[in-house]
Amino acid sequence: MSASDQNQSSHDQSSHNQSGQEDMMPLAFRPFIQELERFCRTHTYDDLVETILNLAAEEPPDRRRAFLARIKAAGGEAAREVSPEALLENIRSLCQEVRARREALRDGSFWETYAFEEETSDRPYRGPYDVPALTPAQESTVLAHVSEADALFRAGRVAEARQAYELLLGLFAGDPEEMQPTPYDFPAGEATLREVRARYARTVYLTEPESNRAPALVEALQAHERGILRATIAKDNLPTMSDVVDAARAELPGVDRFLASWKETLASIVAAQAEPPVSSAPWAVYLYLESIELTEGILGLSSVARRWGTANPYGYVFWVNALERRERWADVASAAREALSELSGGGKGPGGKPTAPLAAALITAGNALGDPAVVLEGRRARFRRDPSKDTLTSLLRIATRMDRLEHELAGALEILRKSGDTKGRLYAIALVLAGRLSETLELTSSTPALGWSDERNAAGFCFAAFLTYRVTRTGARSTAAQELLKEHVAGDAFPIETGEPTAGPLEEGQPDDRAFILYDQVVAALARTQLPPETAEEYLRWAERIGRRRVDNIVANKHRGAYYRAALTLTALSEHYAAGGDSRRAEELVTKYRTKYNRHHAFKRELAQALEISELAGS
Repeated sequence: MSASDQNQSSHDQSSHNQSGQEDMMPLAFRPFIQELERFCRTHTYDDLVETILNLAAEEPPDRRRAFLARIKAAGGEAAREVSPEALLENIRSLCQEVRARREALRDGSFWETYAFEEETSDRPYRGPYDVPALTPAQESTVLAHVSEADALFRAGRVAEARQAYELLLGLFAGDPEEMQPTPYDFPAGEATLREVRARYARTVYLTEPESNRAPALVEALQAHERGILRATIAKDNLPTMSDVVDAARAELPGVDRFLASWKETLASIVAAQAEPPVSSAPWAVYLYLESIELTEGILGLSSVARRWGTANPYGYVFWVNALERRERWADVASAAREALSELSGGGKGPGGKPTAPLAAALITAGNALGDPAVVLEGRRARFRRDPSKDTLTSLLRIATRMDRLEHELAGALEILRKSGDTKGRLYAIALVLAGRLSETLELTSSTPALGWSDERNAAGFCFAAFLTYRVTRTGARSTAAQELLKEHVAGDAFPIETGEPTAGPLEEGQPDDRAFILYDQVVAALARTQLPPETAEEYLRWAERIGRRRVDNIVANKHRGAYYRAALTLTALSEHYAAGGDSRRAEELVTKYRTKYNRHHAFKRELAQALEISELAGS
């Protein structure tokens, strides 16, 4: 791999992965320094003095001394002031102090020995697992030691820096079950844990003989660690080989020659991890695919992805992500479409079928290309992978814009049917949107009066939808029924979707998909629906029966947290009678339950509140 290819690959991994949310992801050290050097080389001495003074002017008073110290230390004085022997001894003392503190938690002596700590804490400790892994003072000490190790690293004293990094990182290699610090306990500071690990890995590379570099780097990058592969690793704690290359300003010596043995070493680890199949993508899989990209480019990645197929679908994910990093949007759409087609067939691989990042890539590519048809494909793929009210809303928004609402609704119902989800609330919502309210009556047979908050139970939605349908036929408005309906169609806020604009003003002429609100669409669909008289009567008998039973089950069994829902259910039935002109029956229903549960004062208060918001039911 040439130096230019290396720089390009590193820059690609450090630049934004997806438009929008990824624009602010961290920039690796080397491309950052290179960009800064270009700036400095193209400005005069006076310009640079003015730049530094302007930066200094922006510093608040409490940070000015630190700013001066950083400027003065930039010439290398910081490294000369660090004593490696003293640094190692201080780190060992810190590790011993942390271990003693955690051991005291295990044996129970913490509460006496360290009682002062809780007294000075900003919150009480509810138990041993509520005690932070490090005290604030220990966190500051860790960051100070990291800074000293970094000074050695920048000064080229890599062997000494390696020893310091090893001790520091070893402090965060614990098991949470054993009450030991883990990577998640690494304190936030000037450097992220990923950067510290990358610098450590670079010291390993530089201090190991060539014959042992690859296996030593496997341990340094924790290639044996298994972690779920995401669409991007920008926020992960584990560095890659590109991070090692970018960890310093200088070129990494011998990297072209090294990458061949690195790829072979990782290939053997991946082959060993393939049997038996694992439930998530090993980190070695990612590092191996990265080594393919660094040595063989996009063509090599596509070849591996196709060779692995469904046996290891993460090859497709990495290939598509690599195209995204290069902003080759037409190729992203083509590769994601190919991958989704392949993974929709048979075959199982480690971690199942990771179609979510592939669907997100289609959406990103479609928006970048300005092609709503590609966005529609992505949203459809995402709904197929994760059927929910939010993914259905996203799908139907773009379908409405493209005048394909009816077609996509039919497709969504077919997806739910094939998945076996034909009894739950989502299926009922889709049926109503398609104008097939009568078919939801089939979902109400043998439905329980309780558990309506469960997405697998369509009874609550069907009850609210039918009463809303009946009352709106009279020209009135059922406040209680529609409040219940909103509750069961919740989740229709404009979803924050990968690669999709979600905030800010719309460009001129851009359709506002946010106008598609699932609840409004359900109400509009109910207004367009016409039930046969016999079906409406059967539905009404069911609604009256289950509505009364629900109120009785909740109140008689003192489910106090559900009293208001019971009150809304009762009020919705009362509103239905009132809207039909039978105000006497509406009043009698309310009076009956007030009398029946006269001693349940909490329920009566909730009922009074529900009746107060009603425009139809009696008070």
